[in-house]
Amino acid sequence: METMKTMDVWIELQKPDQHYTGHDICDRANKMLKRLGVNDGKFQYNDPKYKSTQYGGCLYIYNNDCGISGLEDNGRWFNLNYFGRDHIEIEGTIS
Repeated sequence: METMKTMDVWIELQKPDQHYTGHDICDRANKMLKRLGVNDGKFQYNDPKYKSTQYGGCLYIYNNDCGISGLEDNGRWFNLNYFGRDHIEIEGTIS
């Protein structure tokens, strides 16, 4: 069986600043993902003041059915075939 090659899109979250907290940024990004049809994953802020070594000091993590992963570059690749689908269900995952 031939595996379908995907087109991908990078979503990168900005660093928190005096205007937006990491939690604000994740909240907006998760609302966007929800509108794109993602029901099994979300961005989470990994506050550096807690010095979590589990995620390598990453500012953000991504949590989905497959587990939690640290986002070293503050972003993640997503499957554009999934996001750009018609209003029909397709087989595949979002990343």
